[in-house]
Amino acid sequence: MKPTKLKSRIYLGIASGIVFIWVGFLIFGLMFAFLQTPDKKDSLTYTSQEVGLEFLYPKTYTLTVRHDSYASAEIHVLTLINASTTVPDMSEGPTAISVIEIPVSGSPDLEQWVRNATISNFNLSPDKTFTPKNIDGEDGVAYRFSGLYESDAVAVEHDGKIFLFAVSWMDQNDPMRHDFQELLDSVEFK
Repeated sequence: MKPTKLKSRIYLGIASGIVFIWVGFLIFGLMFAFLQTPDKKDSLTYTSQEVGLEFLYPKTYTLTVRHDSYASAEIHVLTLINASTTVPDMSEGPTAISVIEIPVSGSPDLEQWVRNATISNFNLSPDKTFTPKNIDGEDGVAYRFSGLYESDAVAVEHDGKIFLFAVSWMDQNDPMRHDFQELLDSVEFK
């Protein structure tokens, strides 16, 4: 065998090996991505054209929707509580995930609105800082506040409304915080 044929076969073997490894990574990556997708059969979908929102939430939660008012405007308050939670009479409410839809006029500066709106509970933030957060393509702000419970919150403006998303917790490892993040990841504005 000539040396050039041997070199050609070596190069062909190396190229084949690289292609084989690349295909393996591609298949493994697709399998991993598929396995990481939330299982929709374990979720329920909340959809409301009136509120302008759709999201997934675990079947293990009870969703309540109520109308209220803030700053002379009608607002929608959605509350998600673990269905296995029993709330005793005359007690504080349990930890929960909440979504509040508040109509606003104009296009307010979101950070300034959160700082000034009492409904945001930003005045209870221990560090008074914001972190950028994107929800369904809309730029928002994340922050933390403390009260009866610790809470993570996200505010985002969309189509003349401020949406406040929050989760309250007693332990940093509370599974409700994970469920909250998955809810945020599934949000679609309508």
